[in-house]
Formats: sequence, C-alpha cells, structure tokens
Amino acid sequence: MSNPHASPQALPPRLSWALGMVIGGTLAYCIGLQMLLEDQSLSSNMISSGLWRKVVGIFGGEIKANPAANALTAVVPFFRLLLINGTASIATWLAGAFWLSRKRGEEYVDSFAYWGWRGWPWLLLPFIWQILWLVSLGGTWNPFVTASTPFWLAISCAGWGATFFTLAAPLQESKNLDTTPPQRVPWALWLGIALFVGCFFTMNRQLYYGLQTPHGDSAMYEEHLWNLTHGKGFRSFLDYNTERQPPEFRLFLGEHIQVVHVLLLPVYLIWRSHLTLELCETLALASGALAVFFIGRRHSGSRRGAALLAGAYLLYFPLHFLDIEIDFKTFRPICFGVPAILFALDQWERGRVKTMLLLLAVALSAKEDYAMIIAPLGVWIALHRQAEADHTMPRKRLWWLGGCLALFGVLYLMLVIKFAIPYFRGGDVHYVRYFPEDLGATPGEMVRNVFMHPLRVAGYLFTPGNLLFAMYLLLPLGGLPLLSPTRLAVAAPLFGVLCLNQIARDTQHHFHAPLIPILFWAAAASLTTTARFRPRWAFACALCTGLFFSVGPTGIAFWDPTSAFSWQRWYVPGERAEKFAEVIEQIPAESKVASTDFVHPRFTHYARSYDYSDYRPIVPDDTDYIVIDTRHRYSNIKLPSEVKEFRDSPQTWELLPDRTDGYFIVLRRRR
Repeated sequence: MSNPHASPQALPPRLSWALGMVIGGTLAYCIGLQMLLEDQSLSSNMISSGLWRKVVGIFGGEIKANPAANALTAVVPFFRLLLINGTASIATWLAGAFWLSRKRGEEYVDSFAYWGWRGWPWLLLPFIWQILWLVSLGGTWNPFVTASTPFWLAISCAGWGATFFTLAAPLQESKNLDTTPPQRVPWALWLGIALFVGCFFTMNRQLYYGLQTPHGDSAMYEEHLWNLTHGKGFRSFLDYNTERQPPEFRLFLGEHIQVVHVLLLPVYLIWRSHLTLELCETLALASGALAVFFIGRRHSGSRRGAALLAGAYLLYFPLHFLDIEIDFKTFRPICFGVPAILFALDQWERGRVKTMLLLLAVALSAKEDYAMIIAPLGVWIALHRQAEADHTMPRKRLWWLGGCLALFGVLYLMLVIKFAIPYFRGGDVHYVRYFPEDLGATPGEMVRNVFMHPLRVAGYLFTPGNLLFAMYLLLPLGGLPLLSPTRLAVAAPLFGVLCLNQIARDTQHHFHAPLIPILFWAAAASLTTTARFRPRWAFACALCTGLFFSVGPTGIAFWDPTSAFSWQRWYVPGERAEKFAEVIEQIPAESKVASTDFVHPRFTHYARSYDYSDYRPIVPDDTDYIVIDTRHRYSNIKLPSEVKEFRDSPQTWELLPDRTDGYFIVLRRRR
C-alpha cells in the first residue's frame, strides 16, 4: 500500500525550474516592454512615431500629451500586455518542446524542461535594461543607455531563437566536419547572395530613376570614368577653383588616392551608366559572403556553421549602409576593399601568398584607409603562425612577410598624407578638419599630440559614444570577434582613428568599411568544431539587430509606411522624376550645365557638368545652362527670383518657359 501521508507526486525538479523560468522571464519581458512602450523617447530609438501609436493601440493603450516634458506618453495596461505575451510565451514553449522531442528523440517532459530553462532567461534582458536606464537617469550615461535600447530587445530575441535552433540541431554534426577548403557552396547561400544583389540593386536603381541619387560622393565616380574615356582626365567637374576664370580643375587624387573604380572600365565601356557602378558595387559586397563561408568552413569544419556566418554577413546592417548610406549616397569605391580584404585573408589561410598580396593591393586602391588594416595585419602575420592554414611557411619567412607588410602600410599612409594628396590638392589633406582642433591642424601636429598628450587623446577615445560605436560593430555578430582578440586587434588602430573622427562615429556611413573584413575574420576563427551555438547566435543577432537598424528590406523602417525610410517614400519615382524629362529635352548634349546636386548625375555626359550649390557660389563663365531642382530635400531655391544669377544679371540669363509645374527652373545664357 502506498503511504497515506505521502505528498502528491511533484513535478520533476528540472520541469519545475523551467516553469519558474518561463513565468519569470515572461513577467520580466512584459515589465520592460511596458516601460518601453509608455515612453515615446525610448520607443523612437526603434520604431517610428506612427508605428508606435499602432503598437500601443494593439495592447489597448492610450496616448496622452505630457506638457511638462513636451512629449507624448502612453498608458499601456499591464494585464493585456501580459495576456498577449504570456499566451505567445506558453504557445511557443509547448510547440517548441514538441518539435524538440521529435528532433532529438527525447521524452516530451525533458524537451519541455530543456527549452524552458535555456530559452527564457534571454527574456530577462529588457528588464535588466529597465533597471540600468532608471539608475542612469540624470547621469552622463543615460543617453548611452537610451540609445542602446534596440540592442537589448534584439539580443533578447536573438538569444531566445538561437537557443531553440541549437537545441533542434542534430546532436551529431560530425558528418559535416571537413577541414579542407570547401568545394561546394550551399544553395541557400547562393540564394541569399542573389536576394542581396537583387534587393539592393533594385533599390539603387529606383533611387537613381527617382532623382534621389546625389552627384557628390556617388555619381561623381561615374563621371570619373566618363571623363577618363573622353580625354578629360580622372576627375569630375565637382571640384574646381572658382577664383580663376575659366575655372581651374584638379584631379580627384587631391581628395583620395582612390582608383579602384578604374578597374570597372571594361564593364563600363559596355554599359556606360552610373547603374553599372552600382551593380558592380553590390555584387562585390555580396561576394564577400563567399569568402566568409570559406574562412568559416575552414575554422569550424561545418558547412552549416560557415553558411550561417555567411548569412550573418549578408544580414549585417553595417554592411547595408555601405551600399546605401543613411543620407542615400549609393556608391563608394571604399566598398570594393571589403571583399578584397576578405578574399585576401582566405587566400592567406590557403597558403597563396602572392594572390593575397595582389588582393591587398586592390584593397589599397579602394582608399588609403586600408593601409591602417594592412600594417597591423603584417604585425599579426609576423607574430602568429596559423596552424590551421594550408601552408607551412618557415618562421623566418613569416617574420619577413609580416614585417614588410607592416612597414609598407605605415610608409604608404605617410606618403599619401604627407606628399601625394597635398601634391594633387595644392594644400594639406582635407580630412584633418574631421578631428578635434586641439589635436592639431596638420597630420604632423596630430601625430605629435597623440604621443605627447595621451590623456587628452584618451578623453576623446573612452566615451559613451565610442562604446556605442563598438556595439554597432560587434553586437550584430553577437560579440563573436571578441573571442579571437589577436585578430580583432588588427582593426584597433583604424577603430581608434574613427573614434577621434568628429564627423561620424557610427555605422551609417562608409568610414567603417575596412573594419568589416577583420570583424568577420575574427568571428570565423571563433567557430570551433564544438561550438554549435555560435554560428546560430551570430545569424540571429544579425537578423534581429537589422530589424531595428537596417534601412533595407530586413529592417522594420523599410516596410513601415510612417517611417522616414519607407520604400514608398524613397523607391517609387514620383512626379518630380517624371517632370524632369521636360528639362532634358531643352538642353543639347554639347552644352555646359551647372545644376543642383540631385539632377547633376543626369548631366555628367554633357560637355561639362558643374556643381551649383553653396559650396560653389560662382558659376563658371562658360556655363550655357543653369538647372535648379526646387523640390529636392536640400533645396533653398523655390522661385526664379531667388536664383542670384537671374536676379543680378537678367541681361545675361534667360528664363526658359516652365514646362514642369514649378519643379525645375532652367536658365539659358544669352548669346
């Protein structure tokens, strides 16, 4: 007989802990989410104001004005928030456990316990963020905690998802282990590359036809190739000395030693369009996924793990901003250095030193910034022999190779900054003004101050803003590059320079491009043969952070019609683009045209295409036409009377009849 005093049968201990974790994680997640939704200043870091209103409405909340803070707040009922999230939490726990029991061949109770205990701790992160935010209120770190809000939510979701798919993976993946270079790329990766190219090239194409592509820092590079093939030199007519008439032009080499796009000439001669450059850039960036796959396969021995890391590369939102920047600049030659460095690292690990050196030269032609990657890479090669590489180079040769690369990188950068750019520019390099004034007005002064005043430099380096910059780079990869610190150290010198940059310390422009190959190289090295969680973690982090930060199709903002970056707003050519056809019909191709930025790309194939802007206040004397775009987002001119040439010299300039309903102003020089 059974003991009558015995207590009822208890739940298995592990299941009890899992149940407690699911309840606690769900409650903590809802508490953090409630605070996030009730404060618009916090939610605006992740979603638009319009979407915030919709989400608050879904959870039964009410939006109110807060006159004291001059902002909107919301009151979100916690019970409804808990009901919706709790239902979803229980449903995914039950369904996930059922799936795991079938995949792993375990008892349902065991899968129930495993999934609950390991998955739901990730949901505590939003609650931890809430505590940190409350503690930091009124302090210098509060803006940092506020700006980092999307990361806490993204990492929470990424960890939860990566845990499930790691548990659902086959217990034995040894059949995929193979330390030799891969011979086949998974079809899923080819599909991902095709989707990346298709999406981003379509976006670039729509921006171009919608008159949203600027000439400066984008279409001017196509003008370089057009002018070069027509005997006008390696330049655009963007930069000229207006103090001389006729204007004095200089080569583009006075800006950067950046000539990699000349390699596109064979393709450009077939299709002479700015879109040729856009397509080549997108293809180049996407091809980097292949190099990431090869390197990841070599270190992990797993095709699946390597493919997941390559997928993370395609989802990595800092890469998306290289193709289309936050200000919609769409072509940067520096982007070609990303796949060049990645394939150079792959070739190094294969033992093909000559090919590696050739690819490093290609990267260096993309911009002089890559010298700050090549020099520390040389130090790394000299000090670290790769046991996993396919070559057995003698130690002495490693020292010579690494030492020569390091010395070359330093000397090349000094030559470019001290002599080459000043020679072509007629003065010091222009980007000295990007850095704090008290560090010096010339490159030499800056170098001296870095060594003479290290505390001053440290004050600029160790700031909340720079920590956030590091998070932008590392958290979309789940911090995996930190697990290979010596490889990550290759990026340290350039990262330090970028932290001193006062123009932009984020991943929304192009300055961070040379860092990306090193980050993925270091991440690939962390993919050991026993680390099944890491590649799934990197993929999930890239996917979830992209939801909040990417302006491409993987981001919420792209699909949100109320967002400033929605596809309806930017990628559907409107009436302004249609009206511009009337302008083109009035201007002969042999004319010399001065035009505002966003229509300037349409005149790069004319005899001359001058820039009309506040940067170039004087129109060259040989200009035949002036074209003003009155509706682009930076236009300050709306009426013909506001055009200074027409207002001050009506005897020189004739206003052509308006055929565009006021979208454009066209002036013709009287002859």
